[in-house]
Amino acid sequence: MKTITITKPFNAHVHFRSGQMMRDVVPYTAQHYFGGVCMGNLPGDAVIDTIEKNLAYRVGIMAIAPFFKPTVPLMVTSQLLENCKTIIPAAKKLGIRVYKFIPGGLTTNGAPGLSLFDFYTPVFREFFELLIENDCVFSCHFEVGLDLINDKELDPRCQEKHAIRFLQYLLENFPKLIIAVEHASSKELIQFIKRLPRRYQIGVTLAIHHALILYRMVADRKGNFLDSRLYCKPIAKYPKDREAVIEAMFSGDPRFFLGTDSAPHFLEAKILKATPAAGIFSDVISLQKYAELFGAHGKLKYFENFASIFGPEFYGTRPSNEKITLIKETEKIPELIAGIPVFLGGGETAWRVKN
Repeated sequence: MKTITITKPFNAHVHFRSGQMMRDVVPYTAQHYFGGVCMGNLPGDAVIDTIEKNLAYRVGIMAIAPFFKPTVPLMVTSQLLENCKTIIPAAKKLGIRVYKFIPGGLTTNGAPGLSLFDFYTPVFREFFELLIENDCVFSCHFEVGLDLINDKELDPRCQEKHAIRFLQYLLENFPKLIIAVEHASSKELIQFIKRLPRRYQIGVTLAIHHALILYRMVADRKGNFLDSRLYCKPIAKYPKDREAVIEAMFSGDPRFFLGTDSAPHFLEAKILKATPAAGIFSDVISLQKYAELFGAHGKLKYFENFASIFGPEFYGTRPSNEKITLIKETEKIPELIAGIPVFLGGGETAWRVKN
């Protein structure tokens, strides 16, 4: 097959940051995706955890890309939890119904002082009940950094599978909660979700970098970085995990859909710091690389549902009326854009998007 035309896709997980960086990166996502779930884990007081900041951030995105349809979650912070009784009903009236939780210390701008262990507290239980009552989505980065039994930090390759028990807790205690599991990257988590009864309302985003890279490309056995440009959270893992991600993409299961987790950082933050920033800027070539992966495995018949239909349906958004065509022709990947390293920069894609 030399070309494929599909409904214009939806990116169910993307980071735009703010300021000039946002102005530089939004056009690349908007070129290939009709809309997306745009995360607001900005630093410090800029974090999108109030209705006012949420609406302003949405306006800022659309000022850059007027035809792009952003879904902006409210970030779950201690402040939001304290005021959730007021915020959640008020936000619903304004069309805000997604809440994103990133545990503190696990990746870029996680919620300070909060972890998955806080799910068991009264304030979180009240929060989950309010989400159910208001038909809202709980979007979560499922990783846990600390082994409380041994009081030591968990290997980053194991942090996701150790978080499965927290997902199980939510399903058992809040079975009507709509849950978005972000960037699943381990065989254990993906298999756990595949075995779940369909009565649970659960969606799972799958990032292209977790289908292409392995831990050994990022760091050595001692954790020393080999290519910090490929460092992301959750970190890339083993061949069995990569295969599980790929199989889920090809499964035709509507619980699994496209979410690139494109997350830009400037080059100096990726390569010059002792601890590089976690995040990969992929939306310059993410759609092309998904098409390349599906095409290489003879699975292009599953591509449109994965990229364009399942994600919008999960979020209650109508799929796009637009179409987009990809051509099987090589395209050079730029190494840097506005000082931001591009995923697999310097290489090529086997497919390109028709202009």
